[in-house]
Amino acid sequence: MMDVCQIFVMGLYLRVLIGIMQIFFLRLHFYNDEFEIVNPLGSRKSLHKISAFYFTLGNIHPKYRSNLKHIHLSILVNHRLLKQYGAARILEPLISDVQKLQSDGIEVLYEGKNLRFKGTIVTVSADNLSAHSLAGFRCSFSSGRVYRYCLCHYNDLSEKTNEDECVVRTTDIHSYHLQCVAEDPSTSTLYGVTGPCALSEIPSFSVTNAFPPDVMHDFLEGVVPHVIKLVLTSLHREKIVGVQNVSVALAEFTFGQNDSSSKPAPISERLVLDGKLAGKAVEKWTLFRTLPFIIGDKIPKSNKTWQLFLCLREIGEIILAPTVSVSWVSYLDFLISSFLTDFRRLYPNNITPKVHYLLHYPRLIQEFGPPRAHWCMRYEAKHLYFKKVAERNCNFKNICASLTARNQFRQCWDWQSGGKFEKEKTSAVSPLKCQELRIAVQEKLTRSFGLTHSFPEEETFWTCTEVVVDTVKYSVGDCFTLDLYEDENPLFVKVTHIVNGRASWFIVAEFLITLAFEAHLHAYEVSPTANQIVFKPGEELDYHSLDCYELAGRQFITLVHRPYKAIA
Repeated sequence: MMDVCQIFVMGLYLRVLIGIMQIFFLRLHFYNDEFEIVNPLGSRKSLHKISAFYFTLGNIHPKYRSNLKHIHLSILVNHRLLKQYGAARILEPLISDVQKLQSDGIEVLYEGKNLRFKGTIVTVSADNLSAHSLAGFRCSFSSGRVYRYCLCHYNDLSEKTNEDECVVRTTDIHSYHLQCVAEDPSTSTLYGVTGPCALSEIPSFSVTNAFPPDVMHDFLEGVVPHVIKLVLTSLHREKIVGVQNVSVALAEFTFGQNDSSSKPAPISERLVLDGKLAGKAVEKWTLFRTLPFIIGDKIPKSNKTWQLFLCLREIGEIILAPTVSVSWVSYLDFLISSFLTDFRRLYPNNITPKVHYLLHYPRLIQEFGPPRAHWCMRYEAKHLYFKKVAERNCNFKNICASLTARNQFRQCWDWQSGGKFEKEKTSAVSPLKCQELRIAVQEKLTRSFGLTHSFPEEETFWTCTEVVVDTVKYSVGDCFTLDLYEDENPLFVKVTHIVNGRASWFIVAEFLITLAFEAHLHAYEVSPTANQIVFKPGEELDYHSLDCYELAGRQFITLVHRPYKAIA
């Protein structure tokens, strides 16, 4: 049940929501995961393993939901108690609250008016193990039915290259399986179902439609390192590029200012040939995007293994995009089918469950939207706060109560002592005379302010090397996708100045001509120009900053994801 702190924070939160939009139905996106607050070995392992349930409000923009301030704690429980008593018993207070929220709602007094808000749980994000455990599916991924979306058997994974070849789980099919398991528990292995989901007590909650795929664990920590390892192993055995040479090239490679914060972990020959790639999900993502710059010039363009890797790069740009066009889905389905066909031919005994999961993504995108909106990346960042509090608390007696209380006090402080949706943060600023800028830039700034004459000589602007405006960071040297040409090639710009004048921020950038798309590197070749543009933060097409890499005297930009431009 909600305590005083939770009610106080929720009241503040709803008042902010009312102030920015008229919302009367709350879409709750939940998350479940386990984490260790200490890292012991031996018999004490998992003694203080915590199971956490967080949630965010889907009514606010995704760029705000990624802020840890907007990821709220619902339940902390010792994981062994969750296993001992079961999810239904532990989640009983939460389910009761959500049922009341859905049926009766809560009232908020705003500007003298009593507004009633209702809401319910829309999705539950989790890694596959946690999702299967909570949803009531078997948690074995090395035998039997290995996925919550289809009835594909582990032994048949290599035979499936299209979702039409699989039997998809539906609400009716799942209800039948639950009935069979209840009558005969031995059929649990046959259907891959262990029992009902505790959250099914909530009206309108459907297990088959409420657990979205996690592109972080499935793709960035599953498919990407698996394919990179196979590619590097093949190139090593074919004596095209040795793993040791890749390791040296990676160590000597200069990453851009954005990618350097997630520099990939070192690669060793033993680790690649006998083990798996090390590193965090974001580090593997960086390696995935920059590997063509590191070894691409040493690989023949006709190499089949490299073509497989490039096909996966194109798949990744779509499923990792924050906005996915409906028109891309059929093309994505074709790409994944082609990738799985080639993968089965090149590596017939290496198809893992997570590789198989790819073929369901086109349909799941249509059901849940962009997978990135539900991934576990930002939720897992929330764990770090609790680990730090536990370390400083040094008292593990009822540690969940201690962590919960500290978190609620922290949220009360955050919401009471600052903006709910931060607008600006900046590095050290310095004065700048308008006359110090190029004449063309001065004229563009003048037009941006709607002036018919130039700025007075005594007027002072301010400049900095980095600013965060409305949660988006802009730094001098960053490249952004400003727009798309008619042929859907990106129009890139490179930031040269960040200027503040008359209480407004402006980005001064130079145009980069897109010369061609280099398929072998999966990157756009660009060339700098003397033409500059002035735009306000937020006017760019995509807010993800990019790095420009130089290779053999040519400059390239590789995308984080495929850009999307809405048709007016």
